[in-house]
Amino acid sequence: MGCAFLFALLLLIGFDIKLLAASAANIGWASTLLASAVSASIGLSLVRRAGFGVLGRLQESMLRGEGGATLSEGGLLLLAGFFLFAPGFITDGLGVLLLIPPIRGFLAGQIANAMGRGIQNGSVQMNIGGRPVRPPGNIVIDTTGEEIPIERAALPELSEE
Repeated sequence: MGCAFLFALLLLIGFDIKLLAASAANIGWASTLLASAVSASIGLSLVRRAGFGVLGRLQESMLRGEGGATLSEGGLLLLAGFFLFAPGFITDGLGVLLLIPPIRGFLAGQIANAMGRGIQNGSVQMNIGGRPVRPPGNIVIDTTGEEIPIERAALPELSEE
């Protein structure tokens, strides 16, 4: 899979360079570079704004114990920023497509589902702190403990905003 991704990336770069050269032949190098710089700056500002929204949703979903699709959405925004920053019209187009919320949400859901299936069947392994994380069905927690009563006055007040 890594070789296929590298090949696709090199192919994309090759087509992008060819399109930039054709554009420069038609409208000139200065205009082509200016158009590329303007699209990069506009695209990066859009990525920044969308990123703050995803960050807020990620925090909320992590508090609920979820977060797979939102985390994937953040990764796709990072990829959109890379595409928009890279000089070229094809990569700019891909970056803009990743900025459209329905498209980004669909792709993020697909990535999260694929990762979840891979973790469940063992083809994808996650490590946190150098230790593998197993699917929820295989976790054994063996402890001894005691119940500690919590007084209502000891808990912090939660504000509903």
